[in-house]
Amino acid sequence: MEPLFAIALFAVGVLSGVGLRGLLSDSKLRQRQLELELESERERFSTYRDRVEKHFDQTAHLFRDLTNQHAALYHHLAEGARELSPNPELLGGQAFGPALLDFAVSSRPADEEPPALPERATTPAPL
Repeated sequence: MEPLFAIALFAVGVLSGVGLRGLLSDSKLRQRQLELELESERERFSTYRDRVEKHFDQTAHLFRDLTNQHAALYHHLAEGARELSPNPELLGGQAFGPALLDFAVSSRPADEEPPALPERATTPAPL
């Protein structure tokens, strides 16, 4: 009876080992799936982060351009007011004064010319 008992114990051990191996194999497979999902999410996040960075970079450039165009328009209006008005000090006090005019010019980087104003339309704008 002892050999039969030993064979039964051996069979139980083999079956237990096979079952345990299956559980560990499923665990490894799930771990690999999670690693792949994590890598995919990291790539997706990196792409999103790059898009956000490009968006804000373009926004900064557009605001800089808008600021420069505003300064060029202000400079144009101030020069026109000073040159064309017989009494420029009556055009709004200090609105077109030298201090603000100098600020509009000095707010641009030294190596950057003011943007050209668009050409005047030949047809009147609709009302």
